[in-house]
Amino acid sequence: MEVVVYIDELWLRSCLFGIGISIFLKIWMKQQAGTVRLVIVRFLQTTAGVGLFVISGFGVWYQIGCILFELFGLHICFHPGKASVFFRMVLWDLIATVAAGGILNLLATYLPGNNSLFLESAVVFLGIMVSIILEERRTIQDLRLYDVWLMHQDRKLQIRALYDTGNRLSDPYVHRPVSILSEKAIETLGLADEKSRLVPYHCINGENELIQVWTIDCVKIGKTTVHDAVVGKTGNHIFKGKEYEMILPAGLFYLISDRKESRRNCYVHKD
Repeated sequence: MEVVVYIDELWLRSCLFGIGISIFLKIWMKQQAGTVRLVIVRFLQTTAGVGLFVISGFGVWYQIGCILFELFGLHICFHPGKASVFFRMVLWDLIATVAAGGILNLLATYLPGNNSLFLESAVVFLGIMVSIILEERRTIQDLRLYDVWLMHQDRKLQIRALYDTGNRLSDPYVHRPVSILSEKAIETLGLADEKSRLVPYHCINGENELIQVWTIDCVKIGKTTVHDAVVGKTGNHIFKGKEYEMILPAGLFYLISDRKESRRNCYVHKD
């Protein structure tokens, strides 16, 4: 018994086109969305659009339905929390659709034979691979990001912190690890007007420098509180464009994870 599977070329092109637009939006707007979910939603959107076309034809209801499918698909794929973000997403979706549609028409006109479909498939496949790689990198970074509470005198600040496994910076005078803060966090805690000290800092390029450090009341990571924690300030360029304002050293997590060391150091307290 011979089974023949027929896939409509227009449906396939529409699916590839929609997947490409979704991946562009994900990368361009730096959205956290699973690549598999994007692909599945686009396939369902295209299939629903074809079904609507069969029922109503190429009329007003078909146009309205496609717009609603697109808006609903964007909401399911990206879950934008703010109306302004969703509006920008719709705007870029429209711009990308018009631009990509023009490019595909040029390809279909000037490429010999049916090579345009092959090229479209290759571009979408490459986009999916890039999206997956970015997604994995994002996941790895998220595992190293923490919500940290900083408390000093009557001030309290919650920021995002990056756990840097290669950061071995410590204060040789009090023998405690040093966390790096952004200038904004330093100002918020009021440390700029307080007395500080300088500790040696070994740069990646091999040079030795001195950085300014302070001792604050405590740093709370999860259920663990580190009292009399040492924080320092370097050039603010390391936080430019980043979603975190603090770098946690490896030594701090060593104190937290080592029970014997925690018992010897009364400034580490676990709730």
